[in-house]
Amino acid sequence: MDEHYKRHTSLDADSLTYSEQMVLDAVKKRKVPVNDVSEIAKVCRLSEMQASVAVQLLTHKKLIPPQ
Repeated sequence: MDEHYKRHTSLDADSLTYSEQMVLDAVKKRKVPVNDVSEIAKVCRLSEMQASVAVQLLTHKKLIPPQ
């Protein structure tokens, strides 16, 4: 993962919604691919819409790389 994304993770992690925290955990710790929204939703027990929005927000906040 790019250094830019690693640096920003610790700075912004406290200002995340619960859904964003769950998705970030799934992508970083559980190694679920960012572009697999269905799997992210399943792992996080979110709807696909919630997972998709959380991925978009995390990408916008530069906490995960673009898809």
